[in-house]
Amino acid sequence: MENAKTGLALSRGSLRVAEDDPDGTMDTTTVRTLAAADGRLTASEPKTGDKIDPVCAYAGADCSTLWGNLGTGPRDVFLTTFYDGDEGGTGSARADRLVAMNDGSSDSTLEFRTEGGTIVDVSDGYAVYNSGGSAPAQYVGEFGRGQKLKRSVRAAALNGSTLWSASTTGKLTSYSLAENRTLATVTVPGLGCVPSELQAAGRWVYWACGDGSAGVYDTVAATSRAVTGGDVLLGDGFTVRHDHGAGTLELTDAKTGTTRVLTTDVAGSGLAVDRRFKWTVDEYSGMVAWTDRYERIHVARTGVTPSPVTAFASEATGSVSTGMPFQGSWLLSRPVTSWSVTFTSVQSGATGKATRTITGAGASARVTADWSGTTAAGGHFPNGHFTWTLKATGTDTATAVTVATGKGFLTRGAAVRHDFGGPDGPDGRGDLLTLNSSGGLTYQFGTGTGKFGDKATGTGWATSIKAVPFGDLSGDRCNDVLVRLSSGALRLYKPGCGKAVTPKTSYTTLASSGWTSSDVLTSPGDVSGDGRPDLITRTTSTGAVYLHKGTSTGKLSSRVKLYADWRGYKKVIGAGDLNGDGIGDLLAQDKANTLYRYNGKGDGTFAARVKVFGDWGGSYNVVVGVGDITDDGRADLVSRDTSGNVYRNSGDGKGSFGGRVKIATGWSGYKSLS
Repeated sequence: MENAKTGLALSRGSLRVAEDDPDGTMDTTTVRTLAAADGRLTASEPKTGDKIDPVCAYAGADCSTLWGNLGTGPRDVFLTTFYDGDEGGTGSARADRLVAMNDGSSDSTLEFRTEGGTIVDVSDGYAVYNSGGSAPAQYVGEFGRGQKLKRSVRAAALNGSTLWSASTTGKLTSYSLAENRTLATVTVPGLGCVPSELQAAGRWVYWACGDGSAGVYDTVAATSRAVTGGDVLLGDGFTVRHDHGAGTLELTDAKTGTTRVLTTDVAGSGLAVDRRFKWTVDEYSGMVAWTDRYERIHVARTGVTPSPVTAFASEATGSVSTGMPFQGSWLLSRPVTSWSVTFTSVQSGATGKATRTITGAGASARVTADWSGTTAAGGHFPNGHFTWTLKATGTDTATAVTVATGKGFLTRGAAVRHDFGGPDGPDGRGDLLTLNSSGGLTYQFGTGTGKFGDKATGTGWATSIKAVPFGDLSGDRCNDVLVRLSSGALRLYKPGCGKAVTPKTSYTTLASSGWTSSDVLTSPGDVSGDGRPDLITRTTSTGAVYLHKGTSTGKLSSRVKLYADWRGYKKVIGAGDLNGDGIGDLLAQDKANTLYRYNGKGDGTFAARVKVFGDWGGSYNVVVGVGDITDDGRADLVSRDTSGNVYRNSGDGKGSFGGRVKIATGWSGYKSLS
């Protein structure tokens, strides 16, 4: 005969068994890890856990009632007492203490300066406890952080950091302990009392009334199913009841109501209730454990379809930069066989939006991910906003579900079109380049709200220059500026990130003359598919349109004719990627004020034109494809009319734009906007 088993805890596949030690005054514990393989359960070799001396939850019995509490490690909980009669204490010789075991290391504890109490529920580091005495109260605490709530005694249950409570007939209230706010109050069909007991697991809440009625509430479908009450534990999608008369454990499927017997060999205790003593349920993994009459431990899988995986807790870095990686940590609602975190840039880089997926194998509770802001190939993500999505495949399921989402902001990454700087450097937002009558070349930094704010000005320029915002041709992850001088020389200025460009800024001479023959110089971004910015020009005399591809040496290749005669267009605008395919596009406005779009094909050519607007922009003397200035990842337009008013047309990401919005006045004094 084995030693008498005095308590069981089963949480996320971690099984702890407490048993009597004939040679000592404290019970011993062992811990095994359970896993499913080829349809069968396997168990690790037992590891020695802490010795414990708990308060038995059942009067007259000798037991070690345990509460499963596996988060990042086995921290199963029990209630014990300690002497608190010293100076500064409560004076009690048997004060209550909740202990979360750390097996060989310092345990975590919760104390409320009370005695004679009982544990109501435990879940992932949180605990609900009712004190004893003449004025009992209910306490909710978090191990390692202390008391969260104190209130009158009522039915309560935990599911991660969500606290379910009942204090009104027919209604249940959920409360977030992490956010300190009420989540919802729901009316439960069939609940005709103020429940005396609650349990919570996954999407389900078990309730029981003093008259013997009981049910399981589906928080997603808002339905309730009557079940047999008594010595019951709730799992994810099922209840298990110990029928003491028959010596069986009976399972009821919460969704269908069907019942079946799990075992006919549960050790008798002589008690009306002996859960967590002679038997228990893993509310996360769908397993059930029990002690038989020979003090042997058995574990069975229920086969009930569990709830989709959710995140009980989510912690993620909001800012990513050089030396500051993304760090994410998520406490999952149940074990998973695999998981992934996908990062997606909101802004487009040289080749469009960037993505990166990090994957992981199975985890019982917590998953973590670090990301340095790069693609799988080692390239840099574009500056600006990014989103992340955590997906996971739960045990006993085959399909990954979205568990959590979030967003962040990345700096010191790859350059984003038309982004030259901001208060803290390039930020993924489009900026406007203006030239005033005093020779000041100014970056008007986009704010992300559809307007412009801070400025950076480089002085000393001739007012006859033509400045063209260009991409990062020099490879320093900072956008460059093309400047055509009145002599016809063309230079590539490389000011660095966030720095104003002046005539003394470092530059490369691309041509010493010959560029005054073009009346259009504009950059739509990359149109050839090589990830480098390209230039579009139009010859004034003939209207011929040419492509000048950026090269790996930081220069421009020989021109290639695209169109023979575009003199019918009064404006040709390098607009960036308007339709989300990662290729730069052109806009062209004809003399009848019809606006057309030419989608880049990625091979250095453009598709046939598509009409965007008719009778549009007749009063505009400048139209600029300024990049994204609204923080939605879509390329926008900025225009100035002959009265000096400046307007924004927000891009829709599908090749068109919303209605215009006035964003500035009094801009007539600028010689050019680009």
